[in-house]
Amino acid sequence: MKKVKNVISLILVAVVLFSVSAFAASAESEKYVAKMSVCCRVVFFGHVWLYFENLTDGDIKVGCYTVPAGQGVSVGTMSLSRSDGAGVYYNIEAYCGNKLGLSGTKSKSTYLTASQLEKASSEIVNRNSWALNKNCGYFASCVWNSVCTDGISYKFLPLQMKSQLSGGIPSMIYPSKDRVYKQQGSGSGANLKKVKNASLLMWVG
Repeated sequence: MKKVKNVISLILVAVVLFSVSAFAASAESEKYVAKMSVCCRVVFFGHVWLYFENLTDGDIKVGCYTVPAGQGVSVGTMSLSRSDGAGVYYNIEAYCGNKLGLSGTKSKSTYLTASQLEKASSEIVNRNSWALNKNCGYFASCVWNSVCTDGISYKFLPLQMKSQLSGGIPSMIYPSKDRVYKQQGSGSGANLKKVKNASLLMWVG
């Protein structure tokens, strides 16, 4: 009988240790790896974009772009007003915003786990397009809503979307020109190409 009790005790200890280990592993995997902000600036026609901050000690992937530790990247769609054509751009808002100003900007932020960041990145690489009815606001709301329960209602005009945001002017790292890219293609075959200087001359989307 004593042997049976000992065996049962050992089994219970093993179950408890396994549960604690599983919980710790689950908590570790659910750590936040990035901060995502949706930003809206209303000047002329206005523009809506996303900004991702790396909260880890290593690199993270946002769409096609690799973000080093302690840095960030802005992501948004632009129209044919850019020399590099319509579609997804990386760091153009961070570059132009720091160079030309961020007045009139409001934002809203959330924190992402690794799995949420992967889902947001998938949305980004698969939405390399721009249309009048699927503009920068549509792109940003699709990416945000893919991982957030407090969804953003897509509005055709940035001014209407801005009313949903409660935060102030976002802080974005000022990237060098050679860190500003246009996404080429979509899905698994997507890649990055450095933008032409002409694409960096104006703020409007």
